[in-house]
Amino acid sequence: MNTWWIRDITNRNLPAKASHKIGYMCSPYTATFYNIQLEIEYTYDASGIPIVPTCTYNSSTETLTGLSNAMEMSINGGAYAPAGSSYNFTSMIDNLTSGTISVNVRVAATYSAPAGTIKVFTIYPRLSTTPSVAYDPVTMSLTGTTTAMEYKLKTATAWTAAKATTTDVRSLISSTTDEIVEIRYKATANNSASQSVEFTILQLLSGPSGAIDYANELITGLENGVAYQYCTVASPTSTSAWTNANVTNGNFSITSFISTTAKVIHLRKAETSTAPASGYTTFNLPARTSAPTTPIFIYNDSNNYEKAVLNGITGDMEYRLSTVTGWTSISGTSIAFDVPAANATYYVRNKAINDKFCSSAKTLTLTKAGTAPTSTYNLTTEIISGVTTAMEISINGSSYSPITATTFSLSGTINQASGATTVNIRKTAVASAPASLPKVFTVYPRSSAPSSVTFNQASTSLNGTTTAMVNINLYVD
Repeated sequence: MNTWWIRDITNRNLPAKASHKIGYMCSPYTATFYNIQLEIEYTYDASGIPIVPTCTYNSSTETLTGLSNAMEMSINGGAYAPAGSSYNFTSMIDNLTSGTISVNVRVAATYSAPAGTIKVFTIYPRLSTTPSVAYDPVTMSLTGTTTAMEYKLKTATAWTAAKATTTDVRSLISSTTDEIVEIRYKATANNSASQSVEFTILQLLSGPSGAIDYANELITGLENGVAYQYCTVASPTSTSAWTNANVTNGNFSITSFISTTAKVIHLRKAETSTAPASGYTTFNLPARTSAPTTPIFIYNDSNNYEKAVLNGITGDMEYRLSTVTGWTSISGTSIAFDVPAANATYYVRNKAINDKFCSSAKTLTLTKAGTAPTSTYNLTTEIISGVTTAMEISINGSSYSPITATTFSLSGTINQASGATTVNIRKTAVASAPASLPKVFTVYPRSSAPSSVTFNQASTSLNGTTTAMVNINLYVD
């Protein structure tokens, strides 16, 4: 086997597709070097365009990104070296007092392809001025900022553009540790970003202490004379809206926040003229359960005559009249009520327990007595008509008895009467409705037979009658 040596005598930064004398070839036998000509081409993509690295320089992070192990980099004319995945120039910029930093990046040559086209970056020295700003611990903001500045936590990498005049940094404040915030002038076309100014921001004060009173739907244990705020978003941010909380005697009502789905409410001490808002405490509000379905008013309970009975209840429930604010605990399985003169609304719900709010309430109507029947009484026939078997009758205050026909005769009652007699007719109570109001009739005892009447046989007529007499029947024996 013959061995040949090639000595490179050219610059590697060759134009594309050009023939160049790149060295001499030496024969191992004669030790003579011979001139050779080779055509050298750069690496091309599928379109026939020389490949240019896709890396970019971020003047904010002062980092060259988009690099890969297939690339190589030269700084200020130095030798090319593997580029890696990224390269940070912060320390070099810190030490740059004049001039610029020139960075060349290209795809490295391989055994089968030469190096790619060079991409050049020019990095400038820092701006000489630094921001003149101050930190206001009450409003948690940097004052004196401009849109030419940017800031970040010292532990972060990404910078955020500052606002004109004042920049709120509360989103950077921790509830567990102090933080350092850096602010600097942004990079310009001819300068890297300025050196940063640092501020130590104290951690937020602890959130308020308190506990949920499930029975009364309150957050209790708050301080009197302290302003509080609440927020109901799942995870509050620095831009979340906070609303002033109405705290009375150390209690904050949460009834309006409880719903059929679980929710959270965050509570914090409000900002004052001398102190920032505190951190927040999160209170988890369980869902309000559905109303009980079993409670019902029954109007024909055999054990509670003339009453309405609330059935389907247990000792885990409570009730109230709509016009009353307080709830009454239930201890049994039924409660008897008088039938009201006007419809009344009642609410029944399951009581609150250790870690659950009371349920939604079932609304019930305690129904008044319905209108009286339209029955009529005929004085002549002594019969009440317009009745049905769904009605009942009471005479002189006796217990009501069912009516079994479509008419009812009072002749027997009148025959036995010794004075005025009151007769009440009403619709009988059913499970879903109470007995109606009564239709009242008053009947009187019979008067004595007429004594002034005589019979004239000759004329077959009655003498001594008056227009107050009725039902004159003539019987001839």
